[in-house]
Amino acid sequence: MKKLTHCKMPIIIIAAAGLFLLLKCSDPISDGGSEAGNAKIAGIIVDKNGLPAANTIVTLLPSDYNPVTDEPIADSCIDTTDTNGIYHFTVEEGHVYSIEAVQQQSLLRALITGISVDTQDSSIEACMLSLPGAVRILVPDEKFETPGYIYIPGTTFFVKVKTENGYTLLDSIPPGVIPSIWYASEDSSSPFIMSQNVEVTSGDTTTVLWPGWEYSQELILNTSPSGADISEDIINFPVLIRLSAANFDFNESMPNGEDIRFVSSTGELLFHEVELWDRENKHAAIWVKVDTIFGNNATQSITMIWGNPSATAPVNGKSVFDTADGFDGVWHLGEAAAEPFLDATGNQYNGMSPDTCRPQKQIGIIGNCQKFDGNNDYIIMPNTASSKLNFTTDDYFTISAWVSLDTLDYISQVIVTKGYSQYFLRFTYFPADSPLWEFSEFISPNTWQACTTTAYARQWSLITGVRAGDRHLLYVNGVLVDSTPNSYTSSTLSRDTSQDITIGRFMELITLPNNTNEYCFFMGAIDEVRIEHGARSNAWVRLCYMNQRSDNRLVIFK
Repeated sequence: MKKLTHCKMPIIIIAAAGLFLLLKCSDPISDGGSEAGNAKIAGIIVDKNGLPAANTIVTLLPSDYNPVTDEPIADSCIDTTDTNGIYHFTVEEGHVYSIEAVQQQSLLRALITGISVDTQDSSIEACMLSLPGAVRILVPDEKFETPGYIYIPGTTFFVKVKTENGYTLLDSIPPGVIPSIWYASEDSSSPFIMSQNVEVTSGDTTTVLWPGWEYSQELILNTSPSGADISEDIINFPVLIRLSAANFDFNESMPNGEDIRFVSSTGELLFHEVELWDRENKHAAIWVKVDTIFGNNATQSITMIWGNPSATAPVNGKSVFDTADGFDGVWHLGEAAAEPFLDATGNQYNGMSPDTCRPQKQIGIIGNCQKFDGNNDYIIMPNTASSKLNFTTDDYFTISAWVSLDTLDYISQVIVTKGYSQYFLRFTYFPADSPLWEFSEFISPNTWQACTTTAYARQWSLITGVRAGDRHLLYVNGVLVDSTPNSYTSSTLSRDTSQDITIGRFMELITLPNNTNEYCFFMGAIDEVRIEHGARSNAWVRLCYMNQRSDNRLVIFK
């Protein structure tokens, strides 16, 4: 990153008598010249074309000036440039000063720092007015009895610390390199340097970490054709961030990722949930809620920060898969033996398995997943029969799961269901006598609607079913593969909403077309099961796949 000085114009020596650099304010002197210990100085302010900037207000300040605690600036320390862009001050020798300049009509600004007055005949370089920038100070976890303020010594720039959004903004800062930014408590006790040599860019915002946070990484969310290839904006989307030895040094963070934080491009602290943190094997899976993913955009970014040994893990994971955003049940399925299968939403529809029927944890497509043996393994979510997951026949909902089938055989295998006579995702050979993924809904007293498409074994596939009133849609790997459902009637069954949600089997014995009775146990791996209220759009379903696939096409580590 290249360094900038505050004023990059060539040095201009003012030849007229008495026009020398004047730096700490003292009482005005007579026309007879400088008094002992004082210097009468002058400088020039120019516009972007190098022309004199008349009517610019120039303020002279001691280099250690604190805009909160020090006395107001004396009139003798404020001047307005003349038609030649020249300003004048009288200062004391042996002191160090700063000069601020602002043109009130255009609000263009300039700043000179570290000006030393060693002789009566000093000179100063011309200073160019520019569009100001800003400094955003991230305050992710800090707790303050009295928040205090942030300021730039030797200037009039300060702001009270704000913690509700996770950041504080110093605005209207002249471009260049700020020597130091300080923090002081409300009573101005124990001030300390927050950051040094902060580069401010004209018209842009520079981000600074609060002391104690050592590392940051910009993450680009690329929805352009070279990335996720999404053309429309997506609201309140949980973005998957995968960490590995290739993009992250696990030794820089706390043992379980307690110090990981994410902030938006405008500085807001983002909710996140750590699904997996495997320090030993250098692998992590983290979900981050982003309020808007902009379509066809290759520059949007968020920032990950870490490296604070004093940090504690935030308790905001349930806000990532917020029920207000349509998430009714989300199961990452990364739990070890004897642990409940936690629902990542606030509904807490946690799952369980009988000891002899529990699937085995293994590495999945996202974090860890569950491997089902096809004999008796399954997961049930108790007390969900009459829950928010009990959709009506004309409802709008979305159901999805990542699956990897072990083999293609003639046995029907359930992925996730709320009963054979309500709705389910499964692998089947019916009705085409070929391997199929199926999304089925029992839509009337005796009729199913089912969308199907070709199924494959031994590879991860994201299967998504969407019910939108009377529309029935099936997606595989983010692509709509069937929107014209077949209808099938039953002479013996009627719509039944009394079943709990299960993964890996039907809870009731069903009769298959070959007249066998089965529970349809799944044989293979299942990861990231979701049931959502509302019909997700084509773009949403595609973005889920593009973000969660093993070669994540959305997130770029810059």
